[in-house]
Amino acid sequence: MPSRAKVLVVGLALFSVSATGCAACRRLSGNDTINLEKADVKSMSVDIRRQQKTICPREPVQMAIFADVALDGDKAPTSVETWAGREGVNKNDKLDFSDFAFQSAQGTFDAAGWFTPIPNVLATAGSELEITTVYRRRPDKFTFKTNYKPDYACIKESGHDGHPGPGGASGGTGGAGGMGGHGEPGPRFTVFATIVKTAFYDRVVALDISGDATDVLLVPEDQPFSIHAAGGDGGSGGNGGRGAQGSAGASGNPGSDGGKGGTGGAGGRGGNGGAGGTVDLVYDARFPDLRSQFKIDVHGGAPGHGGAGGAGGPGGAGGQGITPPASKPGAYVPPARSGSTGPTGASGAGGAMGEAGPPGRANVTAGDARARFSRYPELKPL
Repeated sequence: MPSRAKVLVVGLALFSVSATGCAACRRLSGNDTINLEKADVKSMSVDIRRQQKTICPREPVQMAIFADVALDGDKAPTSVETWAGREGVNKNDKLDFSDFAFQSAQGTFDAAGWFTPIPNVLATAGSELEITTVYRRRPDKFTFKTNYKPDYACIKESGHDGHPGPGGASGGTGGAGGMGGHGEPGPRFTVFATIVKTAFYDRVVALDISGDATDVLLVPEDQPFSIHAAGGDGGSGGNGGRGAQGSAGASGNPGSDGGKGGTGGAGGRGGNGGAGGTVDLVYDARFPDLRSQFKIDVHGGAPGHGGAGGAGGPGGAGGQGITPPASKPGAYVPPARSGSTGPTGASGAGGAMGEAGPPGRANVTAGDARARFSRYPELKPL
C-alpha cells in the first residue's frame, strides 16, 4: 500500500476513535442529548414544567417540549422530551433546548428553557402570559402559542434589611485589628392593603408599597406575607496581627538565648447592629381579617463578632556558640554552647462584640386603603 494511502487510513481511524471518544465523554458528562438532524418528528406539544398551569410573575418556570420522534435508522417513533432542571442535571437521551426558540413580550428565556416573567404584576393582571415556541428545524410545521393565567402563590414577602457593616481590617505585625463597621438602619415603608378583583380573580389581596422602595403586589387571600425592614448586622472586627519575631541571640561562648516573641495584636471590636426600620401598614378596615395575614420584621441588626487576637510572635533564634582556639597545639577545647530559641510571645486578646441595634417601629392600623388603588386600572377594589 502506498504510504499516502496508509496515512489516509490511519487518519480516518484516528478520527473515528476521536469521534467515538467524544460521544463517550458527552455520555459520561450527562450531555448526550438527542440529535434531531436526521430525525423524523411525527408530533410535538409544548407546556410549562409545572403541575399547576399558571405562571407567577416573581418566579421562573421551565418550558417543556414533548415529541414523538423516529430517530435516524428507526422506523417506529419514540416519545422524548426536553430535560428538566438547571444546567447541572443529566441530559442524556433528552431533547436539547438549542433546537427551539422561545419568545414572549412578558418575559425572557435562558439557554436552559427557563422563562423569567417581568416582575410587574400589573402587566399581567388583565391579560394572560403568551409564549411562542418554534422548532428551529421545521418552523413551518411546529410553531406553538401557549397562554397561561397569572397566579401569585410565590409572592410571600417584600422589603429588605439594612446593609451589613463591613468587616474590620486585619492588624499589621503586632497591631490591633480594625473595628467592624456598623450596620445600616433598616428602611422605611408605608404599605396599604385591600382586597381587589382582577380579570382572573374575584378576590385577591393588593399591596401598595412606598418609601425606600416602591412596589405593587398581589397576594392570595389568607396566604401569610412578611414585610422585612430589619437593621443591618454589624461587621466583624479585624483579626489582630501576629506578634513580631524575637531578636536573635548574639554569637559567643556560649551563644546568647534568643529574645521572646512579641505579643499578638488585639482583635478589633465588632460593629454595632443597625437600628430596625419603620413600617406603617394601613389595611382596609372593611376586611379586618387582613390584619392577621401580615408579619412585620423590624428587629435591630445583630452585633458584629470581635476579631480574633493575633498569635504570639516566634522566639528569636539562639546565638551561635563560638569555640575559642586551643591555647596550645593538641589541647582539648570543649565546643561552645549555642543559645536557646526564645519563647513564643503571648497571643493577643480577642476583640469585644459590638452591640445589637435597637428594634424599629411597626405601626399597623385599620383605615381607608381602598382609595389608594384607584390609580391602577387593572385592579378593581371591592
